[in-house]
Amino acid sequence: AHAVARSLQRHGVRCVFGQSLPTMVLLACEELGIHQIAYRAENAGGYMADAYSRISHETAVVTAQNGPAATLLVAPLAEAIKASVPIVAIVQDVNRDQTDRNAFQEFDHVAMFASCTKWARRVIDASRVEDYIDQAFMAANSGRPGPVALMLPADQIGRAHV
Repeated sequence: AHAVARSLQRHGVRCVFGQSLPTMVLLACEELGIHQIAYRAENAGGYMADAYSRISHETAVVTAQNGPAATLLVAPLAEAIKASVPIVAIVQDVNRDQTDRNAFQEFDHVAMFASCTKWARRVIDASRVEDYIDQAFMAANSGRPGPVALMLPADQIGRAHV
């Protein structure tokens, strides 16, 4: 979580649109002065990130819980890809050992976001989380800008090298 927060700070992120998940990421962000702007539903958070990016000319970051909550990001990210708005969506995912086991709120998020983002990946090794964040920002801002999605398995969020 601290590696994620440091990476976001390195990319100039000043605020993150989110609720409470992934909790450790949002707490680590607060420690570094990256403020959480709360939303009530993920679709609202996605549109808030879109508006922020359009007005500030910065890459916005939105976080979401996995499963049905994450599905609510599809519409705002679809709008963002058509309007070339750079957004990095960080989505909590199930523990890696629970993948394909019908875990609580498990979805194939990479497949779900494939059609409404430029790039969608799942962190499989916490030691590479900073590489994934760098790739996400590069993809969101290179060529024609647009949204990207990065899934953070719950068992990896607290294990990144600090």
